[in-house]
Amino acid sequence: QPAIAATSLAQLALLDLLGVQADAAAGHSFGEVTALAAAGVFKRGSLVEIARARGTLMKQAACGRDGAMLAV
Repeated sequence: QPAIAATSLAQLALLDLLGVQADAAAGHSFGEVTALAAAGVFKRGSLVEIARARGTLMKQAACGRDGAMLAV
């Protein structure tokens, strides 16, 4: 989760550098968190900490449970 956040922050910084201004932001799964940061709902500097907390909570939710993922 934190690595995705760091990559997202780099991409947002590049868009800022290029002068790209978004009218809206949306995302799916972790992209929702990035979209909130891009929209200014919370400081971009908080994104990595939020990602870390999200990853910890996801790990706790899955603790002791067998799971799987399928790619189609």
